[in-house]
Amino acid sequence: MSCPSAAAPHHQLQYLEAMGLTLWTARYQLPNARPIDACEWPLESAEEQGVAPATRLQALLRESESVERSRSEDTAMADVSAVTPAPPPASARALLGEEQAETTPAPAAATEAPAPAAVSQAPLRFSFTAIVVERRWLVMSVGDRPDPRQLSLLDALFSAVGANQRQLGELVEFHWPMIEGLSVEEPLLEAREGLRAFLQGRIGANASPEWLLLFADDGDDASRLREVLAIDDVRSELLELPALAAPGLATLLESAEAKRRLWPALARLRDVLANG
Repeated sequence: MSCPSAAAPHHQLQYLEAMGLTLWTARYQLPNARPIDACEWPLESAEEQGVAPATRLQALLRESESVERSRSEDTAMADVSAVTPAPPPASARALLGEEQAETTPAPAAATEAPAPAAVSQAPLRFSFTAIVVERRWLVMSVGDRPDPRQLSLLDALFSAVGANQRQLGELVEFHWPMIEGLSVEEPLLEAREGLRAFLQGRIGANASPEWLLLFADDGDDASRLREVLAIDDVRSELLELPALAAPGLATLLESAEAKRRLWPALARLRDVLANG
């Protein structure tokens, strides 16, 4: 082969020689020829001349891969350095010996306040005896269980208002609270629910009351029952029934004055029943 040009790099010649393509190189100066530096190649050592071309090619390839890998690692490190964020201003001021700026603490997450624990209260206490007359009259008598004399008086009162059939039903006693020792959070509400459930279970199964007659003297027990019934002189809001409030049966039995005060209310009730 002819002598390569001066621009041919030395390692390209090494690749060609490693592949078995031997180049012809001028080792001597021709007469009257101009000196050419590109042809003045260094002589190979004896060890290099004894190495097979394939072995030399593999060595050159490994050397090339090592150079490329080193170059890629340097490029990656340069890219990481370029994207590394600058230190925060506070750190820079600290390096310069300046006072670090005060940082405002982030507001703490608002925690939901736990609901206050329900406070146990004393239950309302009251008792009465319920009597159903002719399936349409609901009678509540506060105090002791009515005796035969008081029941006879009750029969006479119904006769006065024009009730011809006056068969008395079973006497049923009710005491609230029904179970002692239970925690109470809303005494009035729980008492009303308990009373309503009692009347629906024990009274409503065999009767359909149309009127409520409450016989009770003034006192704590009667006052609490009136509050539970939400009763005035003419109606019970809890039971949604027209109502008549009268003194206790024992008082009516012993006091003529109590009977006289009750008479106007009985007369009005008689008129209502007569016109209804």
